[in-house]
Amino acid sequence: TGASCAAVTNAFMSVRDAFGLRPIWDAIEDQDNKVSAFVQLRALRKIALLAERETIWFLTRLGRPANREKDGATFNKGIELLRKNIGTILPPETAAELAMREKSWRDDKMPPQRANQLPRLPALGLGTDVVSLRETLKTDQLATAKVYYAVGEAFQLDWLRTQALHLQGDNQWTADAIEGLMDLFYITQSSLTAAILNTSGKAKIKTGSLIEDWIENRCPQAKPVQTMITSMRQKGSLDLAMM
Repeated sequence: TGASCAAVTNAFMSVRDAFGLRPIWDAIEDQDNKVSAFVQLRALRKIALLAERETIWFLTRLGRPANREKDGATFNKGIELLRKNIGTILPPETAAELAMREKSWRDDKMPPQRANQLPRLPALGLGTDVVSLRETLKTDQLATAKVYYAVGEAFQLDWLRTQALHLQGDNQWTADAIEGLMDLFYITQSSLTAAILNTSGKAKIKTGSLIEDWIENRCPQAKPVQTMITSMRQKGSLDLAMM
Protein backbone atom coordinates (compact mmCIF):
# COMPACT_ATOMS: atom_id res chain seq x y z
CA THR A 1 0.00 0.00 0.00
CA GLY A 2 2.98 2.33 0.42
CA ALA A 3 1.85 3.17 3.96
CA SER A 4 4.35 3.88 6.72
CA CYS A 5 5.12 1.34 9.45
CA ALA A 6 3.27 3.53 11.96
CA ALA A 7 0.17 3.65 9.73
CA VAL A 8 0.20 -0.12 9.21
CA THR A 9 0.58 -0.70 12.95
CA ASN A 10 -2.31 1.64 13.72
CA ALA A 11 -4.50 -0.05 11.13
CA PHE A 12 -3.63 -3.53 12.41
CA MET A 13 -4.32 -2.58 16.03
CA SER A 14 -7.68 -1.10 14.96
CA VAL A 15 -8.55 -4.39 13.27
CA ARG A 16 -7.45 -6.43 16.27
CA ASP A 17 -9.65 -4.38 18.59
CA ALA A 18 -12.57 -4.08 16.15
CA PHE A 19 -12.86 -7.85 15.66
CA GLY A 20 -11.80 -8.87 19.17
CA LEU A 21 -9.05 -11.06 17.73
CA ARG A 22 -6.83 -11.42 20.80
CA PRO A 23 -9.25 -13.68 22.77
CA ILE A 24 -9.76 -15.83 19.67
CA TRP A 25 -5.99 -16.17 19.13
CA ASP A 26 -5.48 -17.08 22.79
CA ALA A 27 -8.30 -19.62 22.73
CA ILE A 28 -6.88 -21.35 19.64
CA GLU A 29 -3.39 -21.48 21.15
CA ASP A 30 -4.88 -22.98 24.32
CA GLN A 31 -5.92 -26.02 22.28
CA ASP A 32 -2.39 -27.46 22.30
CA ASN A 33 -2.65 -31.27 22.67
CA LYS A 34 -6.46 -30.99 22.53
CA VAL A 35 -6.86 -30.65 18.77
CA SER A 36 -4.38 -31.55 16.05
CA ALA A 37 -1.64 -29.08 15.15
CA PHE A 38 -3.02 -29.00 11.60
CA VAL A 39 -6.44 -27.86 12.86
CA GLN A 40 -4.82 -25.20 15.06
CA LEU A 41 -2.75 -23.88 12.16
CA ARG A 42 -5.79 -23.84 9.88
CA ALA A 43 -7.71 -21.82 12.47
CA LEU A 44 -4.84 -19.37 12.99
CA ARG A 45 -4.49 -18.99 9.21
CA LYS A 46 -8.16 -18.09 8.95
CA ILE A 47 -7.70 -15.36 11.55
CA ALA A 48 -4.52 -14.13 9.86
CA LEU A 49 -6.31 -13.81 6.50
CA LEU A 50 -9.03 -11.70 8.09
CA ALA A 51 -6.47 -9.51 9.89
CA GLU A 52 -4.51 -8.96 6.68
CA ARG A 53 -7.50 -8.13 4.51
CA GLU A 54 -9.04 -5.77 7.07
CA THR A 55 -5.74 -4.02 7.77
CA ILE A 56 -5.53 -3.26 4.06
CA TRP A 57 -9.15 -2.05 4.20
CA PHE A 58 -8.29 0.42 6.97
CA LEU A 59 -5.27 1.62 5.01
CA THR A 60 -6.99 2.02 1.64
CA ARG A 61 -10.75 2.32 2.12
CA LEU A 62 -11.26 4.24 5.36
CA GLY A 63 -10.37 7.52 3.67
CA ARG A 64 -8.17 8.78 6.49
CA PRO A 65 -5.46 7.50 8.84
CA ALA A 66 -6.80 4.90 11.26
CA ASN A 67 -7.22 5.95 14.88
CA ARG A 68 -6.73 2.84 16.97
CA GLU A 69 -8.69 4.03 20.00
CA LYS A 70 -11.58 5.64 18.14
CA ASP A 71 -11.89 3.28 15.18
CA GLY A 72 -11.26 0.15 17.22
CA ALA A 73 -14.19 1.02 19.49
CA THR A 74 -16.52 2.29 16.75
CA PHE A 75 -16.06 -0.69 14.47
CA ASN A 76 -16.09 -3.14 17.37
CA LYS A 77 -19.55 -1.93 18.34
CA GLY A 78 -20.84 -2.39 14.81
CA ILE A 79 -19.16 -5.75 14.27
CA GLU A 80 -20.38 -7.11 17.60
CA LEU A 81 -23.92 -6.18 16.53
CA LEU A 82 -23.39 -8.18 13.34
CA ARG A 83 -21.89 -11.09 15.29
CA LYS A 84 -24.91 -11.31 17.58
CA ASN A 85 -27.34 -11.22 14.66
CA ILE A 86 -25.36 -13.08 12.00
CA GLY A 87 -27.86 -15.92 11.93
CA THR A 88 -30.71 -13.62 10.91
CA ILE A 89 -28.96 -11.31 8.44
CA LEU A 90 -27.24 -13.86 6.20
CA PRO A 91 -29.11 -15.30 3.20
CA PRO A 92 -30.41 -18.84 3.92
CA GLU A 93 -27.97 -20.52 1.51
CA THR A 94 -24.98 -18.81 3.12
CA ALA A 95 -26.22 -19.56 6.64
CA ALA A 96 -26.66 -23.24 5.76
CA GLU A 97 -23.15 -23.44 4.32
CA LEU A 98 -21.66 -21.88 7.45
CA ALA A 99 -23.58 -24.35 9.62
CA MET A 100 -21.95 -27.20 7.68
CA ARG A 101 -18.52 -25.64 8.19
CA GLU A 102 -19.23 -25.26 11.90
CA LYS A 103 -20.00 -28.98 12.08
CA SER A 104 -16.67 -29.67 10.38
CA TRP A 105 -14.81 -27.65 13.03
CA ARG A 106 -16.71 -29.49 15.77
CA ASP A 107 -15.79 -32.80 14.17
CA ASP A 108 -12.17 -31.67 14.41
CA LYS A 109 -12.75 -31.28 18.18
CA MET A 110 -12.66 -27.50 18.18
CA PRO A 111 -14.56 -26.14 21.25
CA PRO A 112 -18.18 -25.18 20.41
CA GLN A 113 -17.69 -21.41 20.78
CA ARG A 114 -14.68 -21.37 18.44
CA ALA A 115 -16.29 -23.84 16.05
CA ASN A 116 -19.15 -21.35 15.79
CA GLN A 117 -16.87 -18.33 15.35
CA LEU A 118 -14.32 -19.59 12.82
CA PRO A 119 -16.55 -20.26 9.80
CA ARG A 120 -18.27 -16.91 10.31
CA LEU A 121 -15.08 -14.83 10.33
CA PRO A 122 -15.13 -14.13 6.56
CA ALA A 123 -18.72 -12.91 6.76
CA LEU A 124 -17.92 -10.75 9.78
CA GLY A 125 -14.83 -9.49 7.93
CA LEU A 126 -17.20 -7.76 5.54
CA GLY A 127 -18.50 -5.82 8.55
CA THR A 128 -16.12 -2.94 7.92
CA ASP A 129 -17.97 -2.22 4.68
CA VAL A 130 -21.33 -2.54 6.42
CA VAL A 131 -20.37 -0.18 9.24
CA SER A 132 -18.94 2.30 6.73
CA LEU A 133 -22.14 2.17 4.64
CA ARG A 134 -24.24 2.72 7.75
CA GLU A 135 -22.21 5.78 8.68
CA THR A 136 -22.35 7.20 5.14
CA LEU A 137 -26.00 6.46 4.30
CA LYS A 138 -27.40 6.90 7.83
CA THR A 139 -29.32 3.64 7.56
CA ASP A 140 -30.13 0.93 10.07
CA GLN A 141 -27.08 -1.31 10.35
CA LEU A 142 -28.83 -4.69 10.40
CA ALA A 143 -31.05 -3.73 7.46
CA THR A 144 -27.98 -2.50 5.59
CA ALA A 145 -26.20 -5.77 6.37
CA LYS A 146 -29.09 -7.83 5.01
CA VAL A 147 -28.93 -5.98 1.71
CA TYR A 148 -25.13 -6.18 1.61
CA TYR A 149 -25.03 -9.94 2.14
CA ALA A 150 -27.98 -10.47 -0.24
CA VAL A 151 -26.07 -8.59 -2.95
CA GLY A 152 -23.13 -10.91 -2.39
CA GLU A 153 -25.35 -13.94 -2.89
CA ALA A 154 -27.26 -12.50 -5.87
CA PHE A 155 -24.03 -11.86 -7.78
CA GLN A 156 -22.14 -14.84 -6.30
CA LEU A 157 -19.38 -12.52 -5.11
CA ASP A 158 -18.24 -14.84 -2.31
CA TRP A 159 -17.66 -17.56 -4.91
CA LEU A 160 -15.83 -15.14 -7.21
CA ARG A 161 -13.58 -14.05 -4.35
CA THR A 162 -12.81 -17.66 -3.50
CA GLN A 163 -11.91 -18.39 -7.11
CA ALA A 164 -9.66 -15.31 -7.27
CA LEU A 165 -7.97 -16.33 -4.02
CA HIS A 166 -6.99 -19.67 -5.55
CA LEU A 167 -5.52 -18.19 -8.73
CA GLN A 168 -1.78 -18.71 -9.11
CA GLY A 169 0.36 -15.60 -9.56
CA ASP A 170 3.63 -16.69 -11.18
CA ASN A 171 5.03 -13.16 -11.16
CA GLN A 172 4.50 -9.86 -9.36
CA TRP A 173 2.36 -8.40 -12.14
CA THR A 174 -0.06 -11.32 -12.02
CA ALA A 175 -0.15 -11.25 -8.22
CA ASP A 176 -0.97 -7.52 -8.31
CA ALA A 177 -3.73 -8.15 -10.86
CA ILE A 178 -5.27 -10.85 -8.65
CA GLU A 179 -5.12 -8.56 -5.62
CA GLY A 180 -6.78 -5.80 -7.63
CA LEU A 181 -9.49 -8.22 -8.73
CA MET A 182 -10.22 -9.16 -5.13
CA ASP A 183 -10.48 -5.49 -4.19
CA LEU A 184 -12.83 -4.91 -7.11
CA PHE A 185 -15.22 -7.60 -5.90
CA TYR A 186 -15.38 -6.00 -2.43
CA ILE A 187 -15.85 -2.52 -3.87
CA THR A 188 -18.56 -3.80 -6.22
CA GLN A 189 -20.53 -5.35 -3.36
CA SER A 190 -20.36 -2.15 -1.36
CA SER A 191 -21.23 0.07 -4.34
CA LEU A 192 -24.21 -2.07 -5.36
CA THR A 193 -25.50 -2.05 -1.80
CA ALA A 194 -25.28 1.73 -1.65
CA ALA A 195 -27.04 2.06 -5.02
CA ILE A 196 -29.87 -0.24 -3.95
CA LEU A 197 -30.38 1.51 -0.62
CA ASN A 198 -30.26 4.96 -2.22
CA THR A 199 -32.77 4.17 -4.96
CA SER A 200 -35.13 1.91 -3.02
CA GLY A 201 -35.80 4.09 -0.02
CA LYS A 202 -35.46 3.23 3.65
CA ALA A 203 -39.05 2.01 3.90
CA LYS A 204 -38.28 -0.91 1.59
CA ILE A 205 -34.96 -2.00 3.05
CA LYS A 206 -36.43 -5.08 4.73
CA THR A 207 -38.37 -6.31 1.68
CA GLY A 208 -37.39 -9.89 0.92
CA SER A 209 -37.41 -9.38 -2.87
CA LEU A 210 -35.56 -6.05 -2.73
CA ILE A 211 -32.56 -7.17 -4.82
CA GLU A 212 -34.71 -8.80 -7.50
CA ASP A 213 -37.02 -5.77 -7.64
CA TRP A 214 -34.06 -3.41 -7.99
CA ILE A 215 -32.56 -5.44 -10.83
CA GLU A 216 -35.93 -5.70 -12.59
CA ASN A 217 -36.89 -2.03 -12.31
CA ARG A 218 -33.64 -0.14 -11.90
CA CYS A 219 -30.82 -2.17 -13.39
CA PRO A 220 -31.99 -4.78 -15.93
CA GLN A 221 -28.49 -4.84 -17.43
CA ALA A 222 -27.44 -6.78 -14.32
CA LYS A 223 -29.34 -9.87 -15.52
CA PRO A 224 -26.81 -10.81 -18.25
CA VAL A 225 -24.04 -10.39 -15.67
CA GLN A 226 -25.76 -12.84 -13.34
CA THR A 227 -26.20 -15.28 -16.21
CA MET A 228 -22.54 -14.97 -17.16
CA ILE A 229 -21.38 -15.63 -13.59
CA THR A 230 -23.61 -18.70 -13.38
CA SER A 231 -22.11 -19.93 -16.65
CA MET A 232 -18.60 -19.36 -15.29
CA ARG A 233 -19.45 -21.38 -12.23
CA GLN A 234 -20.64 -24.28 -14.33
CA LYS A 235 -17.33 -24.38 -16.18
CA GLY A 236 -15.47 -25.21 -13.00
CA SER A 237 -11.91 -23.92 -12.84
CA LEU A 238 -11.24 -20.35 -13.94
CA ASP A 239 -8.17 -18.40 -14.96
CA LEU A 240 -7.37 -14.72 -14.56
CA ALA A 241 -8.44 -13.84 -18.11
CA MET A 242 -11.89 -15.38 -17.57
CA MET A 243 -12.41 -13.46 -14.35
